[in-house]
Amino acid sequence: MTTSPITTAWESLPLDIRRAAEEAAAPLRPMSHAEVLLVVAKAIAGERERCAEYARAYLEDIAGCDMADDEPEQIASGILSGDPPAGGDE
Repeated sequence: MTTSPITTAWESLPLDIRRAAEEAAAPLRPMSHAEVLLVVAKAIAGERERCAEYARAYLEDIAGCDMADDEPEQIASGILSGDPPAGGDE
């Protein structure tokens, strides 16, 4: 039996990502293009939030960190905005 390229790509993703995608799209049913876009957008927004929280917690926990008090929040806000970092080569 030959596996389709889509199945191969799906199965190559980590299990936690596949489970999160299944939860986001549940219950499985035919969806309109707008519904698919909404599911994808919600997943991206959720990942930004997770990254921002991780960065904030990490920066706040660094022992002896010499940052301004609002720097962890500025970094988290930057992640949430989706804008590239200032000075980045885009």
